Amino acid sequence: MFFLIFALSSKIKAQNFLQKENLIPVLENIWLTEQAPISNRDSLMDIYGLDSKEVQVYQEIYREKHAVNEQTVTDFLDRFDWPRKELIGLGGI
Repeated sequence: MFFLIFALSSKIKAQNFLQKENLIPVLENIWLTEQAPISNRDSLMDIYGLDSKEVQVYQEIYREKHAVNEQTVTDFLDRFDWPRKELIGLGGI
């Protein structure tokens, strides 16, 4: 399931990340791609321990997605400045 979300998120981001009118779904996608690997990592940490291979897999996924997400947000802010709440929704304030 996660890898399907991962693949879809990359496609959505590539198509929409710099279009102001589509910002809410993009922000939701960024949140999901940040939180899913963290949640999976933390669950596996409880089972296998901090230094396990299973945990490291999700830590690496998180690092990769975080770098992409951080650049996406930076690019948007550089291009459009801070968006109005109508564009980002109440959760984005």
